[in-house]
Amino acid sequence: MGFLLLPTTLLTLRWIRAKWMPWWALALITLTVGWALAFGAAITADRPAEKSGAPELFALMFGWLYALLWLLPHLALYGAIRWGLRTLRPEPPITQPRRPNLD
Repeated sequence: MGFLLLPTTLLTLRWIRAKWMPWWALALITLTVGWALAFGAAITADRPAEKSGAPELFALMFGWLYALLWLLPHLALYGAIRWGLRTLRPEPPITQPRRPNLD
């Protein structure tokens, strides 16, 4: 469940406080925590006694790829929502600076 909620949680933090969650931190946390969760799920999964160890090895080597692939649709949705809100928001009126009175 943590793996499924990881991108949503991190992008929500990014939305609320962009200074707390820069893009490099979001990517790093997604890759490391996603890898750990994928590898942990591969280790704890119930399998027959004569297991080969291939799922654990694949998760060990490419668990970060699962996290990255799961992050991509979330990034697309995040970008679409931000773009939509930016285009629908009315622009503030442009005020002209005051000219100094030279009289």
